[in-house]
Amino acid sequence: MSKLKYDFAKEFTDTPGPRYKKLGSFSGEEFREILRDLLKRYEKIEIDGSGIRSSFSPSFLSEAFSPLCQEMGEEYFFDRVSLISSKNPKLKEKFEFYSKNLQ
Repeated sequence: MSKLKYDFAKEFTDTPGPRYKKLGSFSGEEFREILRDLLKRYEKIEIDGSGIRSSFSPSFLSEAFSPLCQEMGEEYFFDRVSLISSKNPKLKEKFEFYSKNLQ
């Protein structure tokens, strides 16, 4: 397995949506399914959120990442998945907080 640099804005959307699919497009729930599939094929996934036009909401982050973090265990999850942004240095901290806490 290898490492994947995933450009969130180009590969998924530049406007992250709500928590659940039933509430709208590009939801955290939808992205979690994509990420789950990518984790089967790649050892490490660096998600680059630099190109988004709106921010990642807490509900999107917790739905997209927290269930996987709970399933895999924090240490293993964070060893394999990261979310970064050259435009928002606080995104990594926000990602880690909401990945640990299903809100």
